[in-house]
Amino acid sequence: HIVKILENENKKVGNNLAAKIMADIVTYHTTPIEAAEIANQANVKHLVFYHLTPAPRNAFMERMFVRGVNDIRKDWEEIPQHFITSSEKKIGKSELLNYIDEINKSISFI
Repeated sequence: HIVKILENENKKVGNNLAAKIMADIVTYHTTPIEAAEIANQANVKHLVFYHLTPAPRNAFMERMFVRGVNDIRKDWEEIPQHFITSSEKKIGKSELLNYIDEINKSISFI
């Protein structure tokens, strides 16, 4: 898992706070593979990854982030465009919801 790699690298350079944050992430975030398994169990028609922590910064990191998902689920959405959202600053909610709405309109729910 990429977060474990980041945790270990931060420990090596003495950045204990960042290492702790990376360690904590896995305790309250679902991995993409776990999300795919849950989506399958719930008979979800379409899976979109939209809250990525840490957010992949390039195509290589995106591929690493979703590594293994194709083994669990064949019909999942690529990682969508990057949205900056904040409940504290009250930004990004409408853009994200509009994106999800557009996806829902494009899907055939047979």
